[in-house]
Amino acid sequence: MCDVVLRLKVGCELGIAGHKAWLCYLVNWQ
Repeated sequence: MCDVVLRLKVGCELGIAGHKAWLCYLVNWQ
């Protein structure tokens, strides 16, 4: 159970980081 929760937490953090990086890319592109 702990492993599943840990994976979800890490996946969520990576998703947020990726989203921020994408927004930063769009802003810098303009």
